Amino acid sequence: PYFYENSISQKHILVYLIILQSTSLCFDVDILEEYKDILMDLGKDIKAKLLHLDFERSEWFHCAEINNGQMLELIEKQLEQAEKEEKERVYQKITFMYNDSFDGLDSQKKICNYASSVLELELEMHEVKAISEKLLHEALKYTITMVADRISEYSTVVGLAEHLDTSKEEAAMYLTNFIEFVVKQGWDNLINKVTKPILPNQNGNFTIKEKIFLDNEMDETLKEIACIAGYDIREELLIVFCKCFLAKVAKYFWRMLHLQIG
Repeated sequence: PYFYENSISQKHILVYLIILQSTSLCFDVDILEEYKDILMDLGKDIKAKLLHLDFERSEWFHCAEINNGQMLELIEKQLEQAEKEEKERVYQKITFMYNDSFDGLDSQKKICNYASSVLELELEMHEVKAISEKLLHEALKYTITMVADRISEYSTVVGLAEHLDTSKEEAAMYLTNFIEFVVKQGWDNLINKVTKPILPNQNGNFTIKEKIFLDNEMDETLKEIACIAGYDIREELLIVFCKCFLAKVAKYFWRMLHLQIG
């Protein structure tokens, strides 16, 4: 006891203990707190492997470093084995992280707006200095799929309007813009689903593409006559809000629905 009390200061003991742990601890090279939190969501406490931020580098002390690039790689690996709820939480967080270098920033902003209104996420877009485009693309696709699935749950334009707290007409236009957006992004699969349809017919019900046709300016009187005769043709016609809608998206539905547009 006398030897330790007089020959080894507390500072020396601390240094000795740190050196003993240096094989497992790493320097934190400006790692974003957002990524530390995401790894915690995925069940990995990365902070336990990082030296305290107040610990100063010294020439005599050496250990490995971890940067944001390595953190993003670790997040990718953890996501491969993550549960559904964990993936949803992480992908939603990543969706709202942006960097000006990302070419799809405008599309990302639209997806964030859809996620906020349909999924009711209380998240705000914020800039990060390092981001993985691979992870971001995965997050955006995952999130927009969640949006489409949630819209489908409302079954009708009226149901969607109630959720958005808006009029039926506004909800119909909202859905029109959403469909146009996902098609332009190349995510046709979101409107091709047979179990979670979002294509609205002229009665306002969501249906699958195999059961719906484009309205080539059919006369409304003929529709009424058909309905009186027991054949509700509106159930099989895609909702048309205005001529400009048909003009804007007809070429996309041509490819999707394999229908002739006059």
